[in-house]
Amino acid sequence: MRAVFDLPKGADLGNEQAHKMNWTPDGHGIAYVVTKDDVSNIWVQPVPADFPAGAPKVAPKQVTHFTSGRIFSFGWSPDGKQLALARGRFATDAVQISHFR
Repeated sequence: MRAVFDLPKGADLGNEQAHKMNWTPDGHGIAYVVTKDDVSNIWVQPVPADFPAGAPKVAPKQVTHFTSGRIFSFGWSPDGKQLALARGRFATDAVQISHFR
């Protein structure tokens, strides 16, 4: 069986240097990061046990409500009661050195 869900705009499914989608510890949802206006938050897409056999699609739910910063990685405690994450901001500087001897 296969289920297809629409993800919110800005959903970041990760790469080799960042977070990835993770099942919630209870196995009833998929957690992922959504970044909008350079601010990241974690969302969970519930996946009903009987989906798609007649079950209506359930909208994703926002779990965190940060107003600044990016989430680089996250993980759930085994009991699902705590969420650990690494977050911060990207800092970049450009320096031009000329006439170096």
